[in-house]
Amino acid sequence: MKHCRNCKGPGNESMAIQLRLSRRSGASWFIIGLLAAMVAPALSADVDFIGVLKGQRFEQTGQTLAALREEDDSDDDEALALEAFAEGAAAGSLVSGTLQIPGGTTVPLERWDAGDSEIRHEYQTENLLDLNTARSNGTYTFNLITQNDGTQNISLNLVGDAYPSVPVVTNFNALQTITHTNDTIVQWSPMTGGTTNDFILFSVYDNETDQIVYASAGPGAPGSLNGTSAQTTIPANVLDPGRTYEAEVLFVKVVDLDVMSYPGVLAVAGYYKQLGLMIQTVAQSGQELGAEFECSIPQSWGGDVPRDSAVSFRFSQPMSPGYQSVSWTNVSPANFTYEWLDGNKVLLCRYNTSLPADIDVGWSLDLSGFRDAANFPLTGSVEGSFHTSSEDPQSPPDVARIYLMKMRGYQQTGATPVSSGMYGCDASVDMAAYNRVKQGTLTIDANGRSGSLVADGWDPWMEIETTYASQIDLDRFFANGDFTFDLTTVEDGAKSLTLNLGTSDDYPAAPTVTNLEALQTADPDASVTIQWTAPANWTNALATGHCLIELEIENAQENEVFWLDYSDFASGSQCIIPANTLWPGRTYDVSIYFIKIKDVDTASYLGATGAAGFASITEFTIQTTGTIILPTLTIQPDGDNNMNLGITGGEPQSSYVGETSPDLTRWLPQTEIWLDDSQQTNLWYDSDAHYLTKRFYRLSDRLPGERVYRHITIQGTVWTDGSRTTPVAGAVVSTDMDDQTMVTDSSGSFFLETDTPGTEDGISNSYTITVTNGGTHKDFGPFAGDQPREQSFEMN
Repeated sequence: MKHCRNCKGPGNESMAIQLRLSRRSGASWFIIGLLAAMVAPALSADVDFIGVLKGQRFEQTGQTLAALREEDDSDDDEALALEAFAEGAAAGSLVSGTLQIPGGTTVPLERWDAGDSEIRHEYQTENLLDLNTARSNGTYTFNLITQNDGTQNISLNLVGDAYPSVPVVTNFNALQTITHTNDTIVQWSPMTGGTTNDFILFSVYDNETDQIVYASAGPGAPGSLNGTSAQTTIPANVLDPGRTYEAEVLFVKVVDLDVMSYPGVLAVAGYYKQLGLMIQTVAQSGQELGAEFECSIPQSWGGDVPRDSAVSFRFSQPMSPGYQSVSWTNVSPANFTYEWLDGNKVLLCRYNTSLPADIDVGWSLDLSGFRDAANFPLTGSVEGSFHTSSEDPQSPPDVARIYLMKMRGYQQTGATPVSSGMYGCDASVDMAAYNRVKQGTLTIDANGRSGSLVADGWDPWMEIETTYASQIDLDRFFANGDFTFDLTTVEDGAKSLTLNLGTSDDYPAAPTVTNLEALQTADPDASVTIQWTAPANWTNALATGHCLIELEIENAQENEVFWLDYSDFASGSQCIIPANTLWPGRTYDVSIYFIKIKDVDTASYLGATGAAGFASITEFTIQTTGTIILPTLTIQPDGDNNMNLGITGGEPQSSYVGETSPDLTRWLPQTEIWLDDSQQTNLWYDSDAHYLTKRFYRLSDRLPGERVYRHITIQGTVWTDGSRTTPVAGAVVSTDMDDQTMVTDSSGSFFLETDTPGTEDGISNSYTITVTNGGTHKDFGPFAGDQPREQSFEMN
């Protein structure tokens, strides 16, 4: 379900450390425990266990709030999943297999890693309707071909949607300051209706190696946790000091269990909810904290930044407040004042006057001039810039709008919208400019839960944005009643505003589009009219008891291309998208919001408007006719025989991938080009062109969610010995990353570009370069990241 005004630009830097909540399987560990407890060791089989599970993955970032996790760029896992897996007893014992899903479709069970004994199928999505449509409840039949047991067929009934309640760790704050030499108690809210037949597992992962460092006992084993358990203990000295770990609490309800169909093998079907959270141990005296720079707000390379914005820099660990080293360009450094916030993790930089209009403000951090709370300096440097607005400043006040919406989602592909099964709450503080609020907290008065509002890097607001796959979960965390915002602002001081949703739900009817079929062949060169059934009590002015309409259109990359605020509507039953807003040959995602206003407050915070309500959101698509228009790519060599490439035209609010090829066959992504509304010429400089006799270039659409990293490239010369007087021609250069090779030319030179991409910061796992000359092999390394050019490799 989409949330209101959730457009993010390219390269979005998260304000919080992301959690990787799923490893090989969200629930595999409890199955291992079941196996040990229930299958007799005397029964030997080629397969250890079989499982099919539907699950929901949550994350907890504060003491009392949890919500479905957001997709993590490091693993691309979605919050909702069906997992089906079979674990072989030994390498090669489970040859292959398929899974027949309800409805008769058969999908392969895949071996994710060579030599892995497990084969599996996993379907992930962010939408409950999609999960239940593509992988519905019913009978799942495994067909397994084994080494010694022949072909085995096992059917499991996954029915009832018997999801357990959401785990919530109740001593979250205490787990952020663990003394590693003491036993640590971890407590969570009990599983609703939990019994001794249900299962709970707690585990801790090393977030650097991705290895389990502690897990509670498997079900049936001594000390195991069942559905009535509410705590466990991490033994002393299991964790290291001064470290951050990822922990998981897994609640599982089993609905089918079979130990007869395949003798010696346990087969289980069930539902789970899994919670991920960070835990941290206290550093020892004199221990470096490992603090790193995380992000800036406004985001680097952002544009149209309000001139009364402050600038903030976030670090991963508490910092020593007496140290900072910031350099500025195009503004006066003397006009900045500095203040540490959020437990000394955020440095707020305020300009004493308005920032100059329509300029690039550059900044550079000398990280050696910063120190962590243990007084250790950081290393390296980081820099960036943003472009200021040409408009006059808007503040005071520091805040323009405060709102809270509880939402339910629908999808429409035919005449009538259908519930997506998704619910959410969006609480937001819209600031007059970036960083005008130092700290914000939302408290749900009916249940005492609270959470910190998180700043957005691409727009000047702070928010708590949560999603759930049931209304029960939404209401558990965001109970109706009063919602209190407590803010500490830059100029206005401490402010508090309470909004009331009443005691019962009051969602408006789902928006129903009446001309959906016509919108699937929309002419982008003409205005496009979207029509729907008008809501009751519609108005285009904010008023308690009335219904507002808002509309958002996103392109395939989930970037906003069109937005209508409630005040923009002249009609309650239609709107017109101007000609040439949409581009030919594209599919756009559209969301219509019907918002029932329950409370309006303009008195508590003078100059700011507070509003609360219930929203129903219908999502649908518009498809345009015509042929896709890509940008124009022009090539101009520079004086060093490298290439300047210009990108003009193309679709605004879109990203493209610049790719290169040596032979028009093997294309490698090199860079991401973002086109904003300005339609200026974008530049792409290829500094490697002069190393190659030929190099081809092209642009392609960036796929939704695609991360574009430059591939690892090594350039250099192979010499016979350290004197570097005799080059080696015809030598084969390779790496242990992939099977790409390059042969040195007559001067001993080569340019090897792997199929292995780097990472966002240019660092990869260490690798070795091998040079083979006839029967002689020599390894060089280890190396990490994209190597500098002009390397020398000496064979003797």
